[in-house]
Amino acid sequence: MNWTRVQTGRILFEPENLLLDDIIRENILFAQPQADNKEIVCKEEIETGIQVLADKNMLNTIIRNLITNAIKYTSRGGEVRIETKKKKKKAIIRVKDNGVGMSVEKVQLLLNHTSFKTTPGTEQESGSGFGLVLAREFIEKNQGKLNIESIERKGSIFSFSIPLAGAASK
Repeated sequence: MNWTRVQTGRILFEPENLLLDDIIRENILFAQPQADNKEIVCKEEIETGIQVLADKNMLNTIIRNLITNAIKYTSRGGEVRIETKKKKKKAIIRVKDNGVGMSVEKVQLLLNHTSFKTTPGTEQESGSGFGLVLAREFIEKNQGKLNIESIERKGSIFSFSIPLAGAASK
């Protein structure tokens, strides 16, 4: 439903100054039961005090989706790492896992707006296939860019940029 609202311009975009580490930690806490269930360690390397200009609901959706997907596609006993840093006028958020990884072709399919395919997680967790497409739309709405790096059987890194508070282009 949210994706349809974005496409039709019916979802409100309300950017505000936000403390990134608070948003990251809230979403790690949200995903912790899923990680605990699979004995996955969530580690954070967060630069504190980074303020971004973003829509809070959209930013929460993006980060929550990336963290829960990383857990979904990481085997029992694995690791998910969430990192932040400043680079020029942007904050960079990276969600890195040592999960199943993907081929270059699969990454390209994920980046295709018309592809809503899902693959079961390492313990047959299901999904709709819309989460990453929605996250990408929200990243772009917030003047950011999604990047995916992945190697089969080694893991994936999903990263995105978001403007720092006071640095967003008008």
